[in-house]
Amino acid sequence: MLVGVTVGGCLNHSVVTAAGESGETGSTTTSPSTGSSSAAETSSDCDGAFICETTGEQPPWCYGLDPDPDCPEGMKCVPYGSDGHCWDAFVCVPVPEDPRGVGEPCIVEEYWCSGLDDCEAGAMCWFVDQETLEGTCVPMCTEAWAYLCPPGYLCAIGADIIPNPCLPFCDPLAQECPEHGACYPAVDGFGCANDGSGDAGAYGDPCDQHQSCDPGLYCVAAEAVLGCESPECCNLFCDVTVSDVCPPQTVCVPWYDLGEAPEGFEDVGFCQA
Repeated sequence: MLVGVTVGGCLNHSVVTAAGESGETGSTTTSPSTGSSSAAETSSDCDGAFICETTGEQPPWCYGLDPDPDCPEGMKCVPYGSDGHCWDAFVCVPVPEDPRGVGEPCIVEEYWCSGLDDCEAGAMCWFVDQETLEGTCVPMCTEAWAYLCPPGYLCAIGADIIPNPCLPFCDPLAQECPEHGACYPAVDGFGCANDGSGDAGAYGDPCDQHQSCDPGLYCVAAEAVLGCESPECCNLFCDVTVSDVCPPQTVCVPWYDLGEAPEGFEDVGFCQA
């Protein structure tokens, strides 16, 4: 039933892997790849820019899943999008003078996936509005093959291990995620990810990832959605204790099998055609 969950705006890049509320390990079938160690050291004239105007040098690469990334003193390891559209590497950037902590508002410089944000080391700016570049600091997963996150978060990992945010656990019926975020299915529960639906994402709209759908909806195979004419379409979450919550000719059925729902998620359901 579940379609791969994505993170950020790279709808073709990422899936969510599980990490328990107490920081248990998750699993994935992908293999991490480290960045090149031959990248040039960052010049003092860079001022945080990814290509120094004075030297043409690029910042050093790093490995984002290392709990102690090999970055110069005063720098942090972050996901970076070289093309301005999608993350494709990890690089070292300066730690801001007055860094923001996890859960605090943050700002990204230059463009939304530049990696230049004002979050503390070990965190990144997430739920970023691509116009205002405002978001919220979240922790980053650490330790290759363990994908550890603080309690209350699950680890989101891409097919190429970029980026590596820890997504807050959430309730799909409450949809209480940070601004620009929504609660989507994950491998182990539900996590807050960026809402990438734009002007589309309503019930029955075509989708290719959960984030193609509006908050309160998720992406599922066509047979579950009445009138779906694509391989996958956006479908509604519903409360199984409330009647007449689904579109006509559909019914609200439990998300979890009998006896398998985590505490507090017994009422979560989805509309079934």
